[in-house]
Amino acid sequence: MPSYAIVGSGWGGALWRHAVRSLPEHRVVEPVGEAPWGADVVVVATPPATHAAVALDLSATGVAVLVESPLATTLADADRLVGAVAGGARIAATSNLLHAPLVRAFLARAEELGTLGHLGLRAVAADRATDGPAHPDPAGVLCTVGPGAVSVVLATLRADRPVAVRASVLRRRDDGRTSAVEVTLGTASGTVATLEIDDAATAPIWDLQVASASSALRLELQPDPHLEQLGVDLPAPARRYAVEPAQLETFGYLDQVAEAGADLLGGRPPWLTATFGRNVLEVLCAAAEACASGAPVEVPWRGDRTRSLADLVAGPG
Repeated sequence: MPSYAIVGSGWGGALWRHAVRSLPEHRVVEPVGEAPWGADVVVVATPPATHAAVALDLSATGVAVLVESPLATTLADADRLVGAVAGGARIAATSNLLHAPLVRAFLARAEELGTLGHLGLRAVAADRATDGPAHPDPAGVLCTVGPGAVSVVLATLRADRPVAVRASVLRRRDDGRTSAVEVTLGTASGTVATLEIDDAATAPIWDLQVASASSALRLELQPDPHLEQLGVDLPAPARRYAVEPAQLETFGYLDQVAEAGADLLGGRPPWLTATFGRNVLEVLCAAAEACASGAPVEVPWRGDRTRSLADLVAGPG
């Protein structure tokens, strides 16, 4: 029975605890006393700026570590995590949406389409400003909704890596944090991916569409989870867990625990490596710079790797 310790409060930590407790043959141990608290796996769900330091300290004890998305808030910190893995550390990135059954079905279908002409994603979260998250990041939506959205886009594009990023701020909160951003990625093959990310809406929407010369796919996770091809609904994956609320399975939280932890404990390379987490952060850094400058930004990103997402959104330092 694998045991998990979850370090950190807020929505992320609470969801991890709920997911672990909902799975048979999994248990939560409290992080009280000396790390790693008898845990087989430790989940880092602290404020994003502390992810790298906490993960590296924990990894030094020999325990397997899963890092809540985003992997870090600076590419310098992400580099440290990737370097630690190269040295034998068991550290993996996470993204619950990439474990969601409908997203998995979408990715399998999208791979059959060949070269994509266009990809469009609307990832709009309901405003939680009054009740969470416990540690709002100054980078705003690029650090809340952004990592999950970019993770799904990169997984959809597969080896077709972004080469240029444009981005603009659509809305800010009263404290200056971004709450809505539009990001456009251009890839090496010519695919254009447009992302609308928002964490201050009245109602959630999560809608992803891709098109090639031969077909088109649409995935909706919110408000009505379903997958369609050329306007025809496809069969939904059968539920695997008798767990409520169903959203724990729909949004990948259960399979994230079961699969990511099992890979690390079984000595297998994790599906979401630290390198993948760094690739996601690189796109977010380019988007943050583009928000501030109004100009397109090349990827691979050549900026100052010690600057955080919040620093980059704020403009030249």
